[in-house]
Amino acid sequence: RNALLGDFLCLISSGLYAVVSIIIGKYLPKSGEAEMAFFWGCTGLINLCVMMPLNVILCLAGQNNMQDLPAKLYGMVMLKGLMDNLLSNYMWAYAVLFIGPTSANVGMSIETPMVVIIDLITRNATYLSNRRAVALNVVGAITIMTGFFGLSLSR
Repeated sequence: RNALLGDFLCLISSGLYAVVSIIIGKYLPKSGEAEMAFFWGCTGLINLCVMMPLNVILCLAGQNNMQDLPAKLYGMVMLKGLMDNLLSNYMWAYAVLFIGPTSANVGMSIETPMVVIIDLITRNATYLSNRRAVALNVVGAITIMTGFFGLSLSR
């Protein structure tokens, strides 16, 4: 439906990740925890200052209705955000410092083969009924893993 917009947003997201990984690798000292915590704290503060006014405007315009969200679901969203976004970004940033931006970002692409494997095990994806789609996903996963291991071995 909105494939072109989705592709464009993926490109923008990838570009932003590239910029952040280069900033981390170049400007963040490899020395310690305090700098990493300060970096992510500043990132969170910038997000709060930028996104909170936008969220308030959307709520006032009736476009973002958080009142219908049950408290339990809100708690699950917060937990997911802490585990997925905060913890994974924290580990990714250390990977950038330890192995460099290129290797760390290629390492992040391993998520795709993991999803394919989990989909195949749980039979939870709609594309599993299409043999061609399964074959293309498996070939893509193998390609990603080959690239990751090839990059790792070349170091």
